[in-house]
Amino acid sequence: MTRPHNETPRDLVHERNARAVVEREFDCEIMNLNENLYGLDWAMHRRSKFFAYGEYKFRGQDYDDFVLSAAKYTKGMLHAGSVVGVQFYFFLETPDSGLRYVNLSILPRLTTQMAGNSRGQSGDIEPCVMIPADAFKPINGS
Repeated sequence: MTRPHNETPRDLVHERNARAVVEREFDCEIMNLNENLYGLDWAMHRRSKFFAYGEYKFRGQDYDDFVLSAAKYTKGMLHAGSVVGVQFYFFLETPDSGLRYVNLSILPRLTTQMAGNSRGQSGDIEPCVMIPADAFKPINGS
């Protein structure tokens, strides 16, 4: 059985709004990627030059560490660094802290643990990388 797609219409509104802010602040254009092929949200380019992959998440609250699935992290790092030679940005938005980002390509090795949000679906709890909240930089336009 195929795992359900868990993005709600509200999630898509958050992502669309964040995308507009990121495009303005990074002086770039963002293209949505095919989830089945890449497992990542965005390809970022500036003046026709591809410079980064991007992953966006909205969370309802702040935490000391934010989780990103190890599978998504691995895909992003592999595509960005080993295959294409670009950066891999993780964009995170919360109601209290707004929109922030971290360049995962330059972070030191991250801690991994079993984490996730159990919705009763196979694969909800999985290996995840733990990204410290203080690693994120604010985006001024959010």
